[in-house]
This record gives sequence, structure tokens and C-alpha cells, in this order.
Amino acid sequence: MNVLFSIINHVNTLELSRRLIKRYNSTQACIITTDLLLEEASKVHPDAYIYDQANNTKADYSDCALYNSCPPVDKKLLDSMSKHEPIIMKMFERQERTERHLCYDERVRRYHVHLRYWNHMLEAAEIEVAVFVRTPHMIWDYIIFCLCKLKGIAVAYPFIVPGADDYGYFSSDIETQGHEVLEHYNALSEKYKDTPIDDIELSADFQKIFDVQTGKDSSNKTPYYMKNYSGVSFLIHRIKNFPGKVRQRGISHIKRAFLSLTVNKSFEKTRYFKTRTRKLFREYDKLSSPADFNKSYIYLPLHYQPENTTSPMGGYFVHQLLVAQMLSFYLPDNISIYVKENPKQTACCRDSTLYHDLVKLPNVVLVDRKTDTYKLLEHCIAVASCTGTAGFEGMFIGKPNLMFGYYINMYAPGTFMIHNNEDCKDAIENILQHGTKFTLKDMKLYLKALSEVSTKCMIRFIDPRDIFDEDKCNNLEIGLTGVIDKQISNSLEMEQK
Repeated sequence: MNVLFSIINHVNTLELSRRLIKRYNSTQACIITTDLLLEEASKVHPDAYIYDQANNTKADYSDCALYNSCPPVDKKLLDSMSKHEPIIMKMFERQERTERHLCYDERVRRYHVHLRYWNHMLEAAEIEVAVFVRTPHMIWDYIIFCLCKLKGIAVAYPFIVPGADDYGYFSSDIETQGHEVLEHYNALSEKYKDTPIDDIELSADFQKIFDVQTGKDSSNKTPYYMKNYSGVSFLIHRIKNFPGKVRQRGISHIKRAFLSLTVNKSFEKTRYFKTRTRKLFREYDKLSSPADFNKSYIYLPLHYQPENTTSPMGGYFVHQLLVAQMLSFYLPDNISIYVKENPKQTACCRDSTLYHDLVKLPNVVLVDRKTDTYKLLEHCIAVASCTGTAGFEGMFIGKPNLMFGYYINMYAPGTFMIHNNEDCKDAIENILQHGTKFTLKDMKLYLKALSEVSTKCMIRFIDPRDIFDEDKCNNLEIGLTGVIDKQISNSLEMEQK
């Protein structure tokens, strides 16, 4: 079976590609990798098609195999991808960091280039298995992912388990990911229905999560990716992680680090976005108000964008204004919506128009950016987001979670999956009329269920110690092949019928 790999970006995934090519006895392979691993990736398979992700990002396939033999994009192909096109168009905002603003026509042009090339290449290389080492969320790998699903190609990817950055769960579909956790949770609820919460044992890593979320651990609850570094702390943070970055990127990182300190395009880009971000937040501050904790409200913390937590995992709700509009329409007048901007947000992928549209909604309040998110969680009646961390944290203090996207937490106790108006209306009525129906014991059992369906396999590049890890590589192989083999088996059964 011929295999496509996206993206070989680490020694673990490089070794993984070797193992899977051997396992599936591939006569052909497509390998998308970084510039630092191009040479090593070319040795994985003698006849592999090798791609530099930097060229993919620019939609430049002019030097790639079979480029000139790709049939044109037609109505049939565009219609088959129409469901995904709005999400893909939004994904182009990722490139604002390096290319500033891409006009709509240029986004469409690049979309068609990606679509034309990969639609042909998947068939020409006779790809039967596609492996993604992260949730597909770049423009090109999301397009490949969607095409694979349309063509019946077996796909698999790991995604990070909430609160456990080293742990991953394996899936083949974004919208149905994590369904096994519900089965495990239901079984555990029955098994431990008469067991006191303190007698329910968790593994060390998941007990740590439970202790942090319930305040029994002195560790900072704030996730590492949300921590702000400035001044001396920022310098210490950069120095601490510098060896790991050099190990990951090689000598080129040293060059980039030096150039970023000089007056060049990189510096100008940084200054450009900082200036825009300051202007953006000045506009937010004009419209914001102090939070009144005596009022009843739903807490809606905005997601950092662009990121895979909304694109693609938020689906159409990647446009977060839709979330606020739906909540506003169905909430009674005496319930407010407190919206807080993400402290990590920049002017990339955000415009002050969003803030003005939000405050036009009758019961929406933009709260001061300095308001403590944990205090907002403590006093709210529920949390709403696409797939946000705040929803996960709120569940440990009994706050219902209105989830508008697709993530493993959609199966957690106290979570309401919102995909349409009826879902939202029913969830609000349920919360206001019946209140909270889940307990801390339920959340502990949910963590136990998560621990049973996940494995330690995720790679964190910010860790200087992040070198080849045999256990993680083995776990990646077992998890991914389990998902792939299940699809292949189902396919064979369908053919036999």
C-alpha cells in the first residue's frame, strides 16, 4: 500500500515513515517534510516523491513531479469540496504573518493550484494510506486530508489530549474524533457508581491534571502556550529554549535569531504587526467595560487565531461572531454574554470590526482584557467556545460547556455540542431550567477514560530535550496503524458485500 506522509518534521516522524513504508510494503510514497530533513527524507524510499513544505505553503509545485500533467479543476471537483471551501479560505490568514494580506482572488488562485495538484497526485501515486503527524490545519495538508476522505483513502492523525500535552488520541475524522472516550466513560461510570471519588485511581500524569484543575496542586493552572513573557522573563525564556530550537532547525535558527535583531524585513514585519496589534487593542479597550460579577452571564473567551482549535476544528464557527450571535438570540434578556479577547491574539487574523459587531448585540459585553479569566469562570453560569481550554477548566468547577466545534471534550460530562440553532436553544433551556447535572467525580472518571484511550506520543518542539524517543515513536506507530488498519478492514468488508 502506497503511503503519503505529512509532515516529516522531527527524527521521531522520520523513523515513523520508515516503519510504515515497510509495514505496508509500499512501492511508492509521497513525503512532505521541512528543508532541514529533505536529504534524510529522500533516503526513506528510493522512489518517493519528496516535497518541501515551504513550497507547498506558497502553492508552488512547478518543480514537482507530474505538475504539467495535472487535469484542470472542474465543477465536479469543486462541488465535492464545497463544504470545506469556506474553512480553507479562512486558513489563508495564517500566511499574513509572512505575506501580510492576500486578496480574495489570490486565495482562490492558490486554492485551485493546491486542489489541482493533489487531486491528481493522490491518484497518480496510487496513494492508499495518508498519515498526518498532527491535526491537518495548514492549507495544503487540510486540502490533502479532505481529498483523501473523498477518495476513500485511509487517513490517520494524532491530536493532543486536553490538559495532557504529551498525550495523543488517534483519529481518522475531525468531526467524529474521540468517540471511544464516551464508551469508556459510560463503562467507568457504571463500574464506579458506588465508589467514593478519592478511591478512584488515576495514572500519575492524569492525577496531576486533576490536582491542577481542582486546586490541589500548587502548579500554575495557566497552560504553557498561554503564558506571557516580557522583559527579563522573555529573555530568559528565549535563552532557555534556544538549544532546542537549534537542535530542531540547525544552523539556520542561529542565522534567523541574529537577523531578527537587525534592521531587516523580519524586524519590519514584527514592528508592522506590533503596531497594528496596539491599534487593535486600543479599539477593544474603547469598547470594553469592567465585568460586573453580580450579573448572570455566559463566559465567551475568544480563541487565538489562526490556530487549529478553530480552523478546522471549529468548522463554520471559525467565525466566532456566529457563536455570539446564536447565544445572543436565544438567551433571555437578563443573561449577558461576557466576551474577553485572547491575551495572545495579534492583528493577524483579527480586525476591530469583530469588536464593533459584538457590542451591537443586545446582551454582549466586551470585558476588560485584564480581567482574570479564572474569576470569570468562577462566576459564570456556563462557558461557550469552539474547542477552548476555558471550557475544559470550567467543567472542573461545575460549569456547563457549550462547544461549537469538534474536539474530544464534546463527549465530556456537562458538555453540550452546538451545531445548529436547535442545539443552542435546547442547551440554554436545559442549563437555565435544570442547572448543573454533573459532579467532580464525573470529571475524574472522564479523565480516567481519557487516559485509557490516549498514549504518550506527542512531540513538543519547545522542549530542548526533545530528541528521538523510542517509546513515543512506538506509540505513534501503534496508534496510527490501529486507525488505518480498521479503515482498511472496513473497506474490504464493504467490497465483499
